[in-house]
Amino acid sequence: MLEPKSGSMKSNAVFLIVLSLFALSWAACSEDDNTNDDDIDVVKGELRLQLTDAPIDDSRIAATFITISEIRLDGQPLDGFTESTIDVYALQDGRLELLVDVEIESRIYETLELDLNYATDADGNSPGCYVLDSDGDKHPLGSGEQTLSLGPDLDVKPEAGSIYIIDFDLRKCIERSTGASDYQFAGTGELEAGVRVVNRYNVGAIFGNCDDNFSSSDRIIVYAYTEGSYNRSDEIQQQNGRAFANAENSTRVESDGTYELFLLEEGSYELIFASYEENSEGEMELKGTLELDILSSLNDNIVTVNARSSVSLDVLVTGIIGL
Repeated sequence: MLEPKSGSMKSNAVFLIVLSLFALSWAACSEDDNTNDDDIDVVKGELRLQLTDAPIDDSRIAATFITISEIRLDGQPLDGFTESTIDVYALQDGRLELLVDVEIESRIYETLELDLNYATDADGNSPGCYVLDSDGDKHPLGSGEQTLSLGPDLDVKPEAGSIYIIDFDLRKCIERSTGASDYQFAGTGELEAGVRVVNRYNVGAIFGNCDDNFSSSDRIIVYAYTEGSYNRSDEIQQQNGRAFANAENSTRVESDGTYELFLLEEGSYELIFASYEENSEGEMELKGTLELDILSSLNDNIVTVNARSSVSLDVLVTGIIGL
């Protein structure tokens, strides 16, 4: 009887080991393939997106409609959102419109994108984004579609409510036009710079009273600048038809002298009060900035804002610095 050679025995042993490893690997892969995605625990959190607006210095505007066709986070469409047409002009003085309230995977999302449909609104009517003036005429703000890429990161907390507010500053976003439409959206860069996204839990407010028996202003607008960023000679210059282009936020002083600045992130702000008069075409023209006496306990017009709180600043107009 022939005995197998030692080399042959070693080859057989190696073959059996490889075969066994292959079988184990195949079994493991089969188990992975049969794993149900529902068995993988994904920690989720609630995300709520809201929309608001800062006022625009144009008395001819009665409404400003935008149509958002899609919202994406990190390139993926946000489930639960359907195309919507919203009058952002009506969302001033802290008013908010809910865009979507949805449960999604809890993590930090680096990109938020809004698709604007200029052509048609949510009901299929034309145009999709437009200014409605006081005579009832529609002024299209653009044509086709446009995507806005907005910051900062959105941190969706596990099992908690994360609320982010998209603030359309129409004063920065809309320009007067000499073309077929009297108004148009600013260029992409300026438009994106005019739309802020803030965490609702990280913002506060400034309110107060402006006592003015001096300037004879048709309108007074309050502009909030982060401390140290305001340069008068630069900011009163018209940039694409707008002065005070770098203000963080703004609001009008009401007829009773009260004002409220919402959605200011934590930090110190310098408030600038500007005087406007209405011309024959219904436009508000800048007259100058107002000199003030501070009536509150603060020593000057630098105000520190804390999250989820408000601070008061009352002022008395004592003069005007012309252009």
